[in-house]
Amino acid sequence: MPKKRESSKFLTSAQVAIALGLTKGTLHYWIRQGKVPPPEVNPENGYYRWTLADVENIRLTLREES
Repeated sequence: MPKKRESSKFLTSAQVAIALGLTKGTLHYWIRQGKVPPPEVNPENGYYRWTLADVENIRLTLREES
């Protein structure tokens, strides 16, 4: 039986950056600076795996700062 693609419930850093109106570089910089918490990391390839909840948490953080 084929393995179900679990990755479909996750967003890429590029998708998150677009959704937030940022560049991927800015998003990664904010992670390094501690401005936003890092998401889960895919153990197979080391890429970040973002959820919709992660995106909403960042949006809340940005609203609080403005």
